[in-house]
Amino acid sequence: MIRCPTFPEPLDFGQKVRTPGKAFLALIPTPNNAQWKTKELWQLFHDDLYALYGGICAYCASWTARKRGSRLTNHTSIDHFLPKSICPQLAYEWSNFRLCRSQINQRKDDSLDVMDPLGIQNGWFELDFFTFLVRPNAASTRIVRNRVRLSIDKLGLNDEGYIKERVGVLKQYCVYGIPLSKIQGKYPFIAHEIRRTDFDTMIKPAFMRAFTRSGRF
Repeated sequence: MIRCPTFPEPLDFGQKVRTPGKAFLALIPTPNNAQWKTKELWQLFHDDLYALYGGICAYCASWTARKRGSRLTNHTSIDHFLPKSICPQLAYEWSNFRLCRSQINQRKDDSLDVMDPLGIQNGWFELDFFTFLVRPNAASTRIVRNRVRLSIDKLGLNDEGYIKERVGVLKQYCVYGIPLSKIQGKYPFIAHEIRRTDFDTMIKPAFMRAFTRSGRF
């Protein structure tokens, strides 16, 4: 996870989402799942959110397809950082939306343990290039380390699929010469870690030998 920028809400957001959303909540202050589904007004701005963030999931910091059809990356959804089941008053607020891989959104569910990618500091989450696992920065405070671990575990950021994805990105970089600027555009967390660790000098030569020798990693 890497800190995400914030963007102002679209000019017509209030008219199309906030105002009718508040009217709905005035009638039904604590909607059940079926009732929420009749008023998913946030979906009107899914494309806007996707464009602003360039398709980068806020939680895994990796490019994700907008719609179904990508075997590896699934597709995006809109996550309510503070769950609408707990904070219904924020269900129609732009500031509470996060672009999110649908599989991560499902895992996050109504959890309050996950850290906010709009509020974290870069460096709290690290990538171990020898195990390809995301881990807490050992230099962080104990409270931060514990919250990072909870976020990683709850979101499944070290599941096999994500490890394979990281390996694939590094193979593109080390073997096929994809420039770091391209990695930055689709995998900003990995690019950040490449820069932070002086990867090109300290780690990349060994990776190139391993990838070349085995044909895979």
